[in-house]
Amino acid sequence: MGDRLKGKVALITGAARGIGRAQAVRFAQEGADIIALDVCGPVDTVIVPPATLADLDETVRLVAEAGGRIVGEVVDVRDRRGAGRDRPRCRAAGRARRRLRDSGDHVPRHGR
Repeated sequence: MGDRLKGKVALITGAARGIGRAQAVRFAQEGADIIALDVCGPVDTVIVPPATLADLDETVRLVAEAGGRIVGEVVDVRDRRGAGRDRPRCRAAGRARRRLRDSGDHVPRHGR
């Protein structure tokens, strides 16, 4: 579609589906490389059903279909040590210029 983000890398949490997936695909259409992270499992403070590895795989497929390069990883961004394990692979994708926090771990559960 365009090249407004050509040469940029976007790091997107909550990328397996919904808004995170839409952002990943749109940014790829504009030329960005994507680092797509998602926990792909239940989070105690989130009441919606969790994303799955199949959801993340679909995001990877859609970004590639849009012509983008993507690194998709299952990462719990609440765990700094866990998130750090994937740094070498993410570094290979380039330095993130856009960071989009779309993971639902910060949304309070109703009634608590």
